Amino acid sequence: MSESQLPPAVTRLWTEPGLRKRADVMFDLLADVDRSNISNLVSQLATLNEFWLIMRLLDAVDYGAPATAATTSRPENHTKIRNLARLGEAVINVDTHDFESWCQDSFIPQNIREDLELRIWPMKPQVEALGALRSLIPTFELLLEVFEVRILKGDISMGLSIIHLMTEYLPLLGWEQELGHAGNPKQLAEYLTQPNSMWQNDTCPLNRQQRKAFENVITANDSQKNWSIYLRDNHSRVAASLSICAGVPNAISTVSGQRTCRTPCSIRKGNKELAWSMVLVRRLKDSSLLTLRHDAPVGHFFSVPQEPEILASWETTWQGLIADRDEAPTDQNPLRTVTRTGALAGFPELLGLVAGLEGPMQPSNLVSKIAAEIKALAATS
Repeated sequence: MSESQLPPAVTRLWTEPGLRKRADVMFDLLADVDRSNISNLVSQLATLNEFWLIMRLLDAVDYGAPATAATTSRPENHTKIRNLARLGEAVINVDTHDFESWCQDSFIPQNIREDLELRIWPMKPQVEALGALRSLIPTFELLLEVFEVRILKGDISMGLSIIHLMTEYLPLLGWEQELGHAGNPKQLAEYLTQPNSMWQNDTCPLNRQQRKAFENVITANDSQKNWSIYLRDNHSRVAASLSICAGVPNAISTVSGQRTCRTPCSIRKGNKELAWSMVLVRRLKDSSLLTLRHDAPVGHFFSVPQEPEILASWETTWQGLIADRDEAPTDQNPLRTVTRTGALAGFPELLGLVAGLEGPMQPSNLVSKIAAEIKALAATS
């Protein structure tokens, strides 16, 4: 097929001369694999969660060219495997905004779609909370699984990005028990506007941006545009504001600080467990572990942290989490007696504590389910 005959859907990646030449070399190599061993190779790649390579392998084997350049129908079993591999790639890239559309795909097994439904971010205004607006626990379980997958692959930058993402929304995970949902705008607006809520008064320590985030909660349901802007720009800011609203567990002063609130307010119910969770969230956000991400090559091109640096930084972070402070003394710190587990020892325990679980948070098995389904399909090829 000549360049002029390529279908319109083909992207620039496959048409620009230099990139096209390199792509052809890759597909020629993949197409040359032992045809009798394709099923076994697909199964091995699924075990390693190499979903992108599964898609490229099947495209090359079937057509010897990028899938976007193919015009004939693909083998049915390969089509199903490709579809699942696309989903697997979306999951390990944490493309949660696509989960809602994947839930409508009847070719995806029902048990996997049910797992996705727990983690969708609704793209339209909701009266009753759905998915990640109902509970963030399934989403954090998935993030924990993806973090482990990425670290095993040696993808340090993505692993740090996931920790950063978790930290942004961690306050909402903690507030979920108090609110009964994970920050669904309609229900949260009712909570924020109850009598004696002080965030619109000068006595409130929240800054202008944080108060504006609360205002946007109230208007999020007014239109589709407001909803989209809210989820994109303000949901994490609301989380940051709520981390201040929780107060401190052992207040020794009536004077509010930059990141603590002691103003009498109906939003804060005097929940000491919540106050402790938010103390730990704020410490994590200010930690040396989070600082490492800003040294990663995304936008900086210098100083890619390696595993020993991450582990050393995490130990420093842990000491900060359990450090003694007048308003958060070590002898009351709920992390002081935990048995630390996980790739970052103690991180699952921290997540479990914030989420109100009885023990450490366990990673989901959504990625594993997708890989298992691909392997089952490959076995029948």
